[in-house]
Amino acid sequence: MKNKQYDECHVLNSESFEPYFQPIIDINNDRCIGVEVLARLVSTEHSFASIFPTLLATYVEQKEITRIMFDKVILLLKDIPFPHDFKLSFNIPANLLSEDWLSIVCDDFLRACNNNLKLILEITEHTSLSINNDSIKSGLSRLNNKNIQIALDDFGTGYSNIILVKMLPVDIIKIPKDFIDQLPNSKIDSAIIDSIINLSLHASIQLVAEGVESAKQSHYLVNKGINFQQGYYFSHPINSSDLAIYLNKKFSLYNQIDNSMPCTEKHNSNFKFPQSLLVKCANEFNLSGREKEVLTFISKGVSVNTISRIKHRSYKTIWAHKKNAYKKIGVKNDADFINYLHVLASVL
Repeated sequence: MKNKQYDECHVLNSESFEPYFQPIIDINNDRCIGVEVLARLVSTEHSFASIFPTLLATYVEQKEITRIMFDKVILLLKDIPFPHDFKLSFNIPANLLSEDWLSIVCDDFLRACNNNLKLILEITEHTSLSINNDSIKSGLSRLNNKNIQIALDDFGTGYSNIILVKMLPVDIIKIPKDFIDQLPNSKIDSAIIDSIINLSLHASIQLVAEGVESAKQSHYLVNKGINFQQGYYFSHPINSSDLAIYLNKKFSLYNQIDNSMPCTEKHNSNFKFPQSLLVKCANEFNLSGREKEVLTFISKGVSVNTISRIKHRSYKTIWAHKKNAYKKIGVKNDADFINYLHVLASVL
């Protein structure tokens, strides 16, 4: 008899993932200049609400997810009016660099877009990488010959550390949300950001700030010279139909709604999950009243800083409620939580 978890994993891989797109904004030019392609579980034949996303972290082969994302995005290229030199960034585990098929699927992508788009491979490194492995070196050489850029995701956390900058031909460093959340008030995070900026200047590496959720954070980063940014302040991950509309949008950093405005003015209309979803989630994972309250705000796109002001509780207290709730549910960050709500909605 086949293993049930294996069967569920196979269903997820083969049928249930769709590409969603996290816009990357160039503040200088007020334009979306690229997207990070994210795998989103949109529907299943079974109710996976109680095991998502733990199942993904344990059983889903990232190689297959990467292949599915490439295949599906290639099919979407003709339907989305991407500007010339628009950047599409795909997440891949570092050890996939040694796989021959990665070079082939990159060729397929570049051929499908007539080489009019910029392809970025975003290394998501959660395990130790055997960087001296000859097959990985060979894979990197093949990719360099195709003018494909390499980005380091979540730089400074886990295994995505400074040694990879020395060992890999890195073009882009993505500053993780962990170092952005408490800006501009955290002296430690400010010092870390300064160190990353200094490294990027000496190594001629481009920077992208992830997880930007407020005008204050965005302004701070711009003043530091970090003009490429992504996060809920600009947009949560969107599907291909919404992306086609989004690409025609003009941005103005100084016209964006600041955190100082009332919460009701800041809510993003895309974050309208039924209250019943939050109730079901709270009941299923035995969340406390405060944890449920915080997640209700998060589901509407409200930042921790804003929740703190609205509820007159400290940032650390709100952050602790969110962290405890995420630990109970089994998600790692806001994007995972929003994705979980989409999954839960699809099976109710």
